[in-house]
Amino acid sequence: MYGCSVIKKDTISIFNTMVILSSIFFAACGFHLRGYAPLSDVFTQTYIYAKKDNDLIKPLQQALQSMQKVNISNDKEQASAVITIEKFTQRRNVLTVKKNTVSEYELQYRVIFNVKSKDEKLLLASQTILIERDFTFNENDVLSKEMEEQQIRKEMLDDMVQRIIGRLYSIE
Repeated sequence: MYGCSVIKKDTISIFNTMVILSSIFFAACGFHLRGYAPLSDVFTQTYIYAKKDNDLIKPLQQALQSMQKVNISNDKEQASAVITIEKFTQRRNVLTVKKNTVSEYELQYRVIFNVKSKDEKLLLASQTILIERDFTFNENDVLSKEMEEQQIRKEMLDDMVQRIIGRLYSIE
């Protein structure tokens, strides 16, 4: 019995040492859990402009605010960078009809945007991002299908924001 408890203590001690050493290794190599690398310094004060309010602006602002060195400006004149949402469209297209009833839809989000500096220098020419998702529809289960559609739309917006931020990384 005595020998077994010594082995267990030694095994636990070795395991704890390995966990600590692994943590130190990952911290030393620059590994970080989920987050964004900093954007260019040009985004220190960022203004998001759109001709009309849309569902994309708020999630984009929130994502940018969560990044290091990025502040969202409420004043275009004070901004170091201006992200202009030239066009944002949301569509719902019928894909499949069976027995005079829609059974499948396609959701489509498209954004066209550009980025300019404070002095109107074009930092990123007009970019187009298109996201499409299909989903089935069942008229006997309308409530859950509406909830599914809303969830898909939210995921599409999140994906759109991630793709926009990915394009912003190309700016030095």
